[in-house]
Amino acid sequence: MGTVTTLTQLRTRLEGFPVKSLPDSKLRHAAVAIVIGEDPQHDSLRFILTERSSELPNHAGQFSLPGGKVHVGESFEEAVIREVHEEVGLLLSETDILGRIDDYETRSGFLIRPFVVWASDFHSARPDASEVACLLQIPLSALIGPAVPTLLTYPGHDKPVLQLPLGGDRVVHAPTGAILYQFARWVFGGQHTRNDIFAEPSFAWQ
Repeated sequence: MGTVTTLTQLRTRLEGFPVKSLPDSKLRHAAVAIVIGEDPQHDSLRFILTERSSELPNHAGQFSLPGGKVHVGESFEEAVIREVHEEVGLLLSETDILGRIDDYETRSGFLIRPFVVWASDFHSARPDASEVACLLQIPLSALIGPAVPTLLTYPGHDKPVLQLPLGGDRVVHAPTGAILYQFARWVFGGQHTRNDIFAEPSFAWQ
């Protein structure tokens, strides 16, 4: 299917994705966003990846997508829009949601629902320093260029652990890596890969 360079192409590629929703359960709910916008200087699309603050009690220093817990009384959609605003300063609405991909169940007891969200004011993103150590705007094409995953097998893991390189020394693991890999396989290649076939590394279990 090839490169995606416009909002129209992205929206078209996401149509018809066979979403796998996990049943409502005692798992805690969370929502994350693949936030995408235009990079006019390079005539391309980029997405946001954050490096979590080292001061956070959970998953400190890890690369992640903007997102977080769903509050009582919130929908997943409401939560993801709120979290994007709180973490990276983008004021979006539910109409900016282009679609979503498979839910992911974590070893730490969360049901994560990933959304694909369009940000027309992409370059106004400003990270909340209390949560985000670094905000990265990565070319969407990186997901089909250098992002060739490595699959590792570890004792205690019943599935392979995916390592997704995103340039430099950035290596992203599940759930974030699995979510991005599933998204890229569908949007760029029309190939469907479930994200739950990949395990989280043990350091992400808490």
